[in-house]
Amino acid sequence: MKVEYIKKLGTGVSGSVYLVKNKNKYYSLKIQHILEKDISDKKSDLWNEIKFFTYVTDFTPLFKKFYSYNIVNNCDFIKNNKSIRLTINNDSIGEYKKLQKSNYCVEYITSYEEDTLGTIIDTLSMKQIYSLILQISYGIMILQRKKYTHDDFNVNNITFTKTTKKHITMTINNIKYKIPIFSYIYTIIDYGSVNHPSFINNMKDKKLYLKNYKNIDICNLLDNIKNYWDLSNNKLSNKLTNDIEYMEKNSDNIKKIITYFENKLCK
Repeated sequence: MKVEYIKKLGTGVSGSVYLVKNKNKYYSLKIQHILEKDISDKKSDLWNEIKFFTYVTDFTPLFKKFYSYNIVNNCDFIKNNKSIRLTINNDSIGEYKKLQKSNYCVEYITSYEEDTLGTIIDTLSMKQIYSLILQISYGIMILQRKKYTHDDFNVNNITFTKTTKKHITMTINNIKYKIPIFSYIYTIIDYGSVNHPSFINNMKDKKLYLKNYKNIDICNLLDNIKNYWDLSNNKLSNKLTNDIEYMEKNSDNIKKIITYFENKLCK
């Protein structure tokens, strides 16, 4: 796909993301350095990321649409942001330097989502908050189906699209679900912290992950949203005390949480 560069959207540890356009449609283009050995190693981070993108693209709009990837030799991409190094632990500095010197890059083209949850969360009604939690819970169920965790839910990693639809339909494990929505469809973005047992080499760490992966994302979502409300002095969290307690009590049972909020929306 030939694209026109519009602007840089952001820079992270692994690469930079740009807003691009093709035939009057906007997309996100992520460019990051990779090592030559990663191209032939089907268990490398490169192929793990492509495998994840390929899986979740079947569940749009809850996840980003994945259009294509391209491995580039003689890549001239330079991630010019010295402050990024401050976020990397000492054990990873050597690998980071190798990546920056590499002549190989990978380019991912995905759907472009503009508006993040943080811009509207203070304006949402109780029904809309319940719909938000329900939609993200369905996303977590999709991740758990393949033992993935997102591990970085916050108001900047969830985007929204305003709509007049009453529900979205999602097929999971050959079962069709009608997910009620109230003005907003939410999309989970930023997969830089995604984890999976196949990404973990240490057997002790892998066993610990398999023991806890079913409650990692719910606990992460709860912590980040509660922290946001506390920092913004939003009183809405007080109204959700019982709901939050239920989620904490059942953090390892995503189906129970989905049923709970579906019942809330039916009242």
